[in-house]
Amino acid sequence: MIRGTTPTFRLTINGDVDLHEADRIWITIRQPNVNIELTESDYELATGKIINCWLTQEQSLKLAENAKAKLQVNWTYPIDSGGLVKRCATRVKEILVGEQLIGRVLP
Repeated sequence: MIRGTTPTFRLTINGDVDLHEADRIWITIRQPNVNIELTESDYELATGKIINCWLTQEQSLKLAENAKAKLQVNWTYPIDSGGLVKRCATRVKEILVGEQLIGRVLP
């Protein structure tokens, strides 16, 4: 992805998962000193295994260019009959943040 742009990421969750059953979903993108958490207004479920999420210009400008960022999805299920919340997560993946010559939000 190029820093400062509004990329859409298509995330595919492996395994026996149906995210339609999840109570809440969080997508985290992290670099040293930067932590971006995406929640309900920042993603859509394409299927029970595929999430489309996006960054705003402001969010992607926070990321350091020419560096990798880590990305992970966490989700919880509704409280079970024993009063417990089941939490799941993907393995951490990396994305490369490319250089941007205009380092501000464009109208």
